[in-house]
Amino acid sequence: MTACARPRRAARGLTLIEVVISMAVLAIVLVSLLQGAAVSVGMQRSTAHAVAAEALARELLDWVCALPYDDPNGGAGPGLDAAEIASNRTTFDDLDDFDGWSESPPAGPDGVALSGFAAWRRAVAVENVNPVDLTALLPADDRGAKIVSVSVWRSGKLLAQLERVRYLAADGAKQ
Repeated sequence: MTACARPRRAARGLTLIEVVISMAVLAIVLVSLLQGAAVSVGMQRSTAHAVAAEALARELLDWVCALPYDDPNGGAGPGLDAAEIASNRTTFDDLDDFDGWSESPPAGPDGVALSGFAAWRRAVAVENVNPVDLTALLPADDRGAKIVSVSVWRSGKLLAQLERVRYLAADGAKQ
């Protein structure tokens, strides 16, 4: 035998124990990755629902607040008049007609239900407030300021609520 030659050892393979341990580690890593992916998908869905809810609330709030503060036909006080149909918001002609109104599923401006929103609901509340102190609700006393609140739910869970103050004086400025 020469000085450089080494005796050959048999090639060593993996033992059954090493294979089992490797598979267990791989399974733990895969389960963790799948759980992380599931959490990520859930968060993306939740964020998408929150964005959609805010858009639905803003669209309706803009619609309601664009209406006149008082009934343009001189209706007798707050609420619906004879020509206004409670189930058809397109017949509403002033701000307080929307008080207590809700729809499920939400509909577009044309009154047609929006596709993909079957589990959604939105509602409006209109309350008289003191123009100097907006936290002071005045149920039976209109002093020229109202808070319009639009809420949006999905499967019974509140996802968005937007409010805006409307002043009677703002209608006078438009004329």
